[in-house]
Amino acid sequence: MTPRPRLPERLAPAAGPLLILGSVFVATQSYLFTSRLPSQHDLLVEWLPNFCFLGRSLASGHLPTWNPHVVAGIPFAGDPLHGWMNLPAIAMFAAVPCAAALRLYLALLPAIAGLALYAFLRSEGVGRPPATVGGLVLAMEVAGSAYLGVPWVSGYFAWSAVLLATLSRCLRAGSWSSRLAWSIVAGLAWGQVAAAHLAFGVLVGTGAAFAYALSRIISDARAGRRRLRESLATVGLVVGAAILLNLGYLLPVMANLSSTTLGLGYHKVAALSLRFSHGQWDGGALARASVAPTWPLQLSLSPGLYLGAVPMLLAFAGLWHPERRALFVAFGLLGAVSFVLGLSVTTRNMPHALLASSLGDLYLHHTDRFRDGLLFALPPLAALGADAWLQRRSLRARLLMIAPGMAVWGVATALMGADRRHLSLFLGGAAVGAALLVVVAIRPRLALLLPIALSVELGANALLGLTSFNSDQPRGRGALLPLLPPRFEPVDLASYLRGGPIARRLSTASGRYLSVGPEARLPSRYRAPAYWPLMSLQRSMLFRLRDAQGYNSDQLVRYWSFVRKVDPKRTWYQGSFFSDPPDIALDLLQVEWAVGPTSPAPSLSGARAVTREGRWTLYRLPSAPAVTVLTAWRVVGSAGDALDAVAAPGFDPTREVILERSPGLSASPTSGTARASFRADGTQGGVIAVDTPAPAVVLVRTTYHRNWRATVDGHSVHVLAADYVDLAIPVSAGRHNIVLTYDDPWVGWGLLGSSLTLAILFGLALTLKRRSR
Repeated sequence: MTPRPRLPERLAPAAGPLLILGSVFVATQSYLFTSRLPSQHDLLVEWLPNFCFLGRSLASGHLPTWNPHVVAGIPFAGDPLHGWMNLPAIAMFAAVPCAAALRLYLALLPAIAGLALYAFLRSEGVGRPPATVGGLVLAMEVAGSAYLGVPWVSGYFAWSAVLLATLSRCLRAGSWSSRLAWSIVAGLAWGQVAAAHLAFGVLVGTGAAFAYALSRIISDARAGRRRLRESLATVGLVVGAAILLNLGYLLPVMANLSSTTLGLGYHKVAALSLRFSHGQWDGGALARASVAPTWPLQLSLSPGLYLGAVPMLLAFAGLWHPERRALFVAFGLLGAVSFVLGLSVTTRNMPHALLASSLGDLYLHHTDRFRDGLLFALPPLAALGADAWLQRRSLRARLLMIAPGMAVWGVATALMGADRRHLSLFLGGAAVGAALLVVVAIRPRLALLLPIALSVELGANALLGLTSFNSDQPRGRGALLPLLPPRFEPVDLASYLRGGPIARRLSTASGRYLSVGPEARLPSRYRAPAYWPLMSLQRSMLFRLRDAQGYNSDQLVRYWSFVRKVDPKRTWYQGSFFSDPPDIALDLLQVEWAVGPTSPAPSLSGARAVTREGRWTLYRLPSAPAVTVLTAWRVVGSAGDALDAVAAPGFDPTREVILERSPGLSASPTSGTARASFRADGTQGGVIAVDTPAPAVVLVRTTYHRNWRATVDGHSVHVLAADYVDLAIPVSAGRHNIVLTYDDPWVGWGLLGSSLTLAILFGLALTLKRRSR
């Protein structure tokens, strides 16, 4: 009878994953169980409200394709940034309250990243302790730095690691049934990378997958393990699965792109910002962070994005591992290319034609984000170095293995004049790590001591970030400071998600509201509880209100341009806010409420104080109807002409409507009165009752988009762009019933394509598996 394995032997396979999970818990427990939250601006302004809206909609059985709560209405499924098809966000925010869901979501992503990279390295034959080193470094890069509060970066780090793990299993699978099954999982993982961030997420995830796949194909072909044609067919299968399985996400996003600021491109957005602000500012659309060649030296400084002493010492050691050299070269090239592309000097020397191209415009407007490619490549490089260290080698070879890491992150960092307190953790970790490296070189069976010591070191870095170093560091000239140190603030999310008197009053009101005053702008430092009653920060999504302003880098061009044209000012390209809202904006955006300071009161004509909360007051403005029936209209030649006409002095939207195409009606004088009433039907449409004595155009104060559909007495009619920013429906004389709905056909077609692809791939895998038995 075979003896049962001893308990330590049975626990060995789980030791690495448990160590990764435990380290992430240590780093994030303060955020999970206290009022602390990362202080990254977008966390409260973008991710919390958008994820809450997504989860609440799906929990109620509603598929959100239109978001009526911000910027006077905006497509939601067509927004590439804020949650559509983000599976963890869907699951968490639909299942548990938003406050708990946000905290769990933040902690989940680094855990997924670490476990997935561990699984990838194990699939590639890397030993458990070295694989644990790699998983720990990637997980704690996020959990111990400011990246914890940037869900789009932590998201694509996590899912890029999952993509590598599943791609490895797919390329190593021995049968086509297994390859089909793993291609499904890999394709879905790529979709989650894209859902995290369609630009740099796809770049990092796809770049890592391409680098790995190339190394695997070459290695297999040279070793005779698999024919080149077979490997290329497998990669082609994964690529096809990645695209077709994610049509539900990709199709509405691609179809919506041309109508948004993201589709315009950053150079055109900057030019328009300069024009609308009368040359004051380009909106920051082309702002590039300055990235010096010495920035990787900051990875040895704590607290912040710190890798640990042993991983840094071994980052180049994988070159001495013949069996894993191709993998080392793949990730080394990924890191090197990312490093070069991220440097400011590289951007300054780019050809103008490349900068002006579509891809150049998308990726080169903020090149410091290329550093994420190097940050993602370093954890597997450290794991490969640790794996190489465990092989039998001479003393000379071992000294050569750690010499480059010591030169880069030890000697060079010290020569750059880094503050000693920021180097103390690295020096202590290097002393302990060097001793452990000697021990495991003699006794490889004790290799688990390396990730155990590393978990303590990286946990200490995370805890330091929560204690003594959470204040802004003085920046001396040429000072070498920690990279992305954690920043946090106390936030009572329960109170933040519970509306006060102003929010409760707005919830019973019709029309939209504006937050006015300098504190209402975004990006904003005004996030303290004293400013919450101002109802800025896109809190409208949390309370099902309708806000005529907002913050999104992918806004509808019509709304974005209208705000800047009628209220010229210096403002960020992602934000649309009014400093001094003119009457035309209040009318066409159906603004009936304003929240502003109690004293001095905002200078809005006809404003009447209604509700006071703290230093803020809710003001009632003159009524702005949801719909107006107009029997006079003017047709202009283009959208630009319409915007100029609407912004011209003297234009009165209650007497005339500006159209960009003929309504197909003949205007006729009338002495009667036209009337209309509007009743909302959910969040994506409404019913309009019209009574007009003559042919008319019904102006609906909702942001125009080509996906709006209307029927008049059951017959489909064209929805027209009206007054540039709104929409209109032509009707003949008489009484009519209009049904208005927002219908994005690409959502349905995309979901159908994704479902059919999943069914076909799964069916083929099952069929092939049965035939092989």
